Amino acid sequence: MSDRVTFADGIGGIGFIAHTLRIDLVRFDPTQKEEDGSPARVPCHTLVLTETGFLELLNALQQTHQRLVSLQGQAQPAAAPAAPAAPQTAVSPNFPTP
Repeated sequence: MSDRVTFADGIGGIGFIAHTLRIDLVRFDPTQKEEDGSPARVPCHTLVLTETGFLELLNALQQTHQRLVSLQGQAQPAAAPAAPAAPQTAVSPNFPTP
C-alpha cells in the first residue's frame, strides 16, 4: 500500500493542457540547495486530472475547507472585542485635581 502514497511538500506549478489539469508536486531535497541555502524544491510527481476529475477535487477541497473553518470556530470561539480602557490620569498629592 505504501507505493500508492505520495508525499509532497508543495505545488510547483499547475497547467491546463489538452483538456487535462496537470499539478506538479514538489518536495524539499536537503542534498540540493537554493541560492539562499534553503533546501531546493524538486519535482516528485505530476497529478493529471480530467476536467470532471478537477471539478470533483475542487468540490472535495471546498467541503474540507468548510469543515476546517467550522471546527476552528468550535475549538476557538471568537471573543467579543474588549471595550477600550478609559484613560487614567495620574493622581498625586502634590497636585490638586481640577
